[in-house]
Amino acid sequence: MITVKKKKSVIKRNRILILFLFVFVTYISVTLINQQVKIKELDAVEAQYMEKIEELSEEVDSIEKEIEKSKSEEAIERLAREKLKMVKPDEVIYDIDDEVNPE
Repeated sequence: MITVKKKKSVIKRNRILILFLFVFVTYISVTLINQQVKIKELDAVEAQYMEKIEELSEEVDSIEKEIEKSKSEEAIERLAREKLKMVKPDEVIYDIDDEVNPE
């Protein structure tokens, strides 16, 4: 037959074991919850970066198309005329101001 002293010892050991298990389960739960929160935050950051990557890819495509267009003779001539004010031989350019100066 189990004595009262042994019974109390077993109960005390069981309480310590239950307390340890409770603390362990609580720690694991808090850790998992924190990890889930962190994962959601990182998913949001990833979505922002993916959106930025998509925007930059579109910009790169646009610039590449612009580069291809600028390689044509017409584009080069247009830029030479607009930016460098170049003219063909025997060509005259008239510069007309759109503003009217009332005096």
